[in-house]
Amino acid sequence: MFAAYDMELDKLIGSFAAKKNWTTFLPFLKYLRRRYRRGETLHIVLDNARYHLKAEVQQYAATHNIRFYWTPTNASWLNRIECHLTTLHKFALDNTDYRSHDEQQAAIESYLDWRNGDRPLDILDWESYYWQIEKTG
Repeated sequence: MFAAYDMELDKLIGSFAAKKNWTTFLPFLKYLRRRYRRGETLHIVLDNARYHLKAEVQQYAATHNIRFYWTPTNASWLNRIECHLTTLHKFALDNTDYRSHDEQQAAIESYLDWRNGDRPLDILDWESYYWQIEKTG
């Protein structure tokens, strides 16, 4: 999963791909670019994954008003998104036994819908919401 955190709107954005490489990261970057006005600079904090450094990714960023900031090696906790991904993990993945990646993806997407809505961030509210979604199908 690729993820982005909009600090201004307090929204967590996720996109799923079978593999993490530059050919799957670039479409995610393009998706993020389309979400915001062209004249607005996107400021994106990245870890040091090799595919972030690919020339095609760098070229796209340079020509589409995107600025990258790199976390130091072994310091991913400096990236503001990490605390939100920890919460996602607790709410949607801990103590689970999904039968497939599709089932796991559906749970994560359900969490993102819930998290980005106007709901108090409470484990009991999430569990109630999740089981309601499960029952309806």
